[in-house]
Amino acid sequence: DGIRFSLKDKTYGDTVFDIPFIARYQVMNAALAVKTIQVLEDQIPVSLEALKAGMAKTRWQGRMETVLPGVIVDGAHNEDGVEKFVETAVHFQKDYPLTLLFSAVDDKDYTDMIRTILGKISFHHVIVTQVGGYRKVPAEKLAEIFREKGCPTAEACEDVEEAFKKALAAKGEDGMLFCVGSLYLVGETKTLILQGVGK
Repeated sequence: DGIRFSLKDKTYGDTVFDIPFIARYQVMNAALAVKTIQVLEDQIPVSLEALKAGMAKTRWQGRMETVLPGVIVDGAHNEDGVEKFVETAVHFQKDYPLTLLFSAVDDKDYTDMIRTILGKISFHHVIVTQVGGYRKVPAEKLAEIFREKGCPTAEACEDVEEAFKKALAAKGEDGMLFCVGSLYLVGETKTLILQGVGK
């Protein structure tokens, strides 16, 4: 559900901070925020208790965000975002069967995104859908790229709700589901969850 880390320095000693993110790069982001508070302590005093509470309650929607147990949404719609997603997912593939729900829009380099993702991650299931209205890339086109890049079982499903339900079923009780590739997909997935899908 998150990461616990300590930042050893003259101000905070061995203070332990909790952040509600599973991506290790968020530790660097959190450490930078702590150091910023430290630098500004004369102008903006913040108690250690408030700082720890703020860290624990931080939310970053659509960025490695846990939306249901074992279900993570991540926009990951550009080169850096995809690389950070891969860096995190690789860490979990040793211990969990991974399922991917993927979509992208036509002004993104989705072929390179798929190549990067499959270069380091082995998924038990890949389901591809389409989002973005007039910017959508057909699900079957994306699935075909997955197959060409080494994922022969990639399944196309045009309807986002149906695709999400299939991905949840494929995840099972002990797996992890990553919904990745577009902020449109993040938004639609979160809307489905608010409507009770997956609960």
